[in-house]
Amino acid sequence: KKHYAHDAPPAATLLDAIGEVIRFLGGDRGGLLAVDVKRNTVRPAYGWYHESLTERVPDTVNLAEAMPWAAQRVVRDRIPLVVNTLDDLPPEAHRDRASYVAQGIKSNLVAPIVIGGHVRYVISMGALRREVRWPPSCVCRLQLLGETIANTLERRRAIAALRVSER
Repeated sequence: KKHYAHDAPPAATLLDAIGEVIRFLGGDRGGLLAVDVKRNTVRPAYGWYHESLTERVPDTVNLAEAMPWAAQRVVRDRIPLVVNTLDDLPPEAHRDRASYVAQGIKSNLVAPIVIGGHVRYVISMGALRREVRWPPSCVCRLQLLGETIANTLERRRAIAALRVSER
């Protein structure tokens, strides 16, 4: 069962792809997060959740505030983040650790999606039921999937804007 943060989901096959990859890699939830660098926000845009999870991350939550160390690393520094266990977080990520614990996150993988020279999205995958050790190859695969989906979304937005301007 799919759950979307937006009123109208993008092509269902794109989110099905996210769900299949997350499930295959041992994750319980994940999706695409929208980044607004000027406002320092990272918010859920499109998400997939394992059917056993009833709680959803509201699209009003600013994950850059909840997890500032991770946001700096992924958005500003453009470095993917792999947290196989909470012990992987450095001491300076104490606020991030508290957010992970509050959300029940045991493992997390987050990668920046760069479009037009700027980080516009982040793709994220989390494990809540058990810790997962993701090999480095997972980062590249998840990032490629995120880039494909983000570029499709951007193309759809551009086409919609063009149609509006032609009226």
